[in-house]
Formats: sequence, structure tokens, C-alpha cells
Amino acid sequence: MVSGDFAATLYIRKRRAEEMLKDEVPKITADGQAPAPRDLYFMSDYHRVKVPVDDIIYVQSMGEYIKIFRRSDAMPLITLYGIARLAAELPEGQFTRIHRSYIVARSAIEKTSRSEVVLTCGTTLPVSATYKDALTLKA
Repeated sequence: MVSGDFAATLYIRKRRAEEMLKDEVPKITADGQAPAPRDLYFMSDYHRVKVPVDDIIYVQSMGEYIKIFRRSDAMPLITLYGIARLAAELPEGQFTRIHRSYIVARSAIEKTSRSEVVLTCGTTLPVSATYKDALTLKA
């Protein structure tokens, strides 16, 4: 009977491993790309903070730190994170880099000009010459 118990144990372990693997492996969309993340996690004041991607209005770089301005909170979230790293993680169609120090949610842009962007919250941000063309092409 020992061999039967062993086989049952192996079967149960295999099923558990398959279930865990399903949760860990991202689902692939029809175009072969992994879906964009709905939530991002950041460390701030020794706490892990969940930030829904749809909640982000804009991001400001401050050297090695970034400020994340959100719809749900009046105070920005400050975290040690590179803006280039964040730009790579954000969904491309939803966010635009307008300056070496700013990334903006496209849904938050109210109007644009050659040198600045006005957001729906009333904030005016600069647009650099480097990113000006990318902003007009995506508009």
C-alpha cells in the first residue's frame, strides 16, 4: 500500500504545482503580448503601496525619486524609483513622456501647446523639444 500512497501524494503535489503555475504565469493576449498591469506596487515610508494604473494623473522625476500624483489622493506618493523604469512598466497607449522629468496620463490632458500641457486638474507641465513630436504623433 505504500506505493499507492506515494502515487497519490505525487498526484496531489503535481496538481498543486500546476495551480500555482497558472497564477504565476501571465496570460498572453491574442497579439502575443502580456497584458498591461492594472496595479503597480511601490515602497513609500517603509510601506508597500498599491497604485492602480488608472489612478495615476502624472509622474514627476526628482533625480532618483519620483512623485506619483493620483486622482484618489491629494498628496503625491514619493518613492525611490527611476522614471525610465516606470515608463517601461506603464501601458504605452495610456501614458506619454512629455519631458525628461514628466510622464502624463493621456486621459488627464486637457489641452496641449508647443511648450506645455494643461491637465484636467489645472496643473500646467512643460513639454521639452525632445518629446514634443511624440506628443503630437500620439494625439
